[in-house]
Amino acid sequence: DRSGSMQGSRIETAKRGLVMLLRSLPTKGTAFNILSFGSTSSSLWETSQNYTEATLVDAVSIPHI
Repeated sequence: DRSGSMQGSRIETAKRGLVMLLRSLPTKGTAFNILSFGSTSSSLWETSQNYTEATLVDAVSIPHI
């Protein structure tokens, strides 16, 4: 959620929670994607990706995380 209500500490708390969630996903048989929304929506990848160390690193190192 990138809406105005998420500014400041709320968005930072949400980011930390997302990183914690991503790190706790099962490593086998898991596919994931990150969707972002506000006045528009977007996704990290065009399609969900298999959970690997590389996709985890990509997901947690993007600027909006």
